[in-house]
Amino acid sequence: MNLDLNKTDIPNVSTQEPFAMRCKKWLGNASTFLSDTNSLKFIVITLAVTYIIPFVLIIPFKVIGVEDIILSDAPSVSKRGVVMMFLLGVIFAPIYETILFQVIPYHILKRVPFLNRNKWLIIAISALLFGVTHWYSVMYIIFAFSVGFVLMYVYAARVEGKPNAYVLIIIVHMLRNLVAFSADTFF
Repeated sequence: MNLDLNKTDIPNVSTQEPFAMRCKKWLGNASTFLSDTNSLKFIVITLAVTYIIPFVLIIPFKVIGVEDIILSDAPSVSKRGVVMMFLLGVIFAPIYETILFQVIPYHILKRVPFLNRNKWLIIAISALLFGVTHWYSVMYIIFAFSVGFVLMYVYAARVEGKPNAYVLIIIVHMLRNLVAFSADTFF
């Protein structure tokens, strides 16, 4: 192994790309990958990321001992019954929430030239709407914001030229809600 450290091997801070630019390139590559990958990989990767990102965002609050503030009661099986909660939470909610928080905002907001040039704002607006409609607690709003951010990001990455983007987001959302429903019902 050659460890010759000539000038080209040592990174030059003045010519190195800023962190934000490297992140933008990485996210652009991720967006291209998500756009081009097959549907099964898309679902599996998106589902995994919708669990990882919220976990990473919530951990610091838990580590420093921030108490959650409960704002309202979350829907539960005991209040509505198993069949109704399954239909509402696992089937119906993912369909209408995907329409309300990914499809409509994306297609309306991308018509605004400034937002179309800054798609991150479209993603953030959509995620904010998704987060605040899940207002059971402050932590849950943060959790839902991060899930909404991921769902809108992957929708935006997939939607151009891919007619199944809407269906794939619904499937991911249904799977997430099925896990939550199962945990609430059986554990």
